[in-house]
Amino acid sequence: MTEKLKIYFDTCCYCRPFDEQSQEKIKTQTLAIFEIFELARKDELIICTSAAVNYEISQIAEPLSRTLVKLYHKKAKLLIELSSVITSRVNEIIALSFKSFDAIHLAFAENENATFITTDERLKKKADKQRKNLIIDVVYPDEFLASLKEGDDE
Repeated sequence: MTEKLKIYFDTCCYCRPFDEQSQEKIKTQTLAIFEIFELARKDELIICTSAAVNYEISQIAEPLSRTLVKLYHKKAKLLIELSSVITSRVNEIIALSFKSFDAIHLAFAENENATFITTDERLKKKADKQRKNLIIDVVYPDEFLASLKEGDDE
């Protein structure tokens, strides 16, 4: 039996559907996120999350936005528990010049060998530069879907 594919959305992915949708890139990413949610609903992949995502969502100032983001976040089915291994890895990732919360999210995702999905361009560019030092892939939502479809074609 093969293990299900795991993904880890950083917080910006849960918020993307509430961004202004006039830019094509934002619309494309939003639609991809919805499609990924559907794959999770069909039990074709597992969305992982962490206390770090919970915390960031709790910091959304606007109550309605926070409530709506929480509804999307409930689609995550695997809560990754903090461990000394993760804490140690966070420090290693910070040493690669990632911001603290980005390092925390990356370490949680690495712990589950989950593909890290983000809409954060700065984080994605840094991850691309540090690819050889990261255990997991860091991709945009639409890139993730494209890679899944390529895999289906093979």
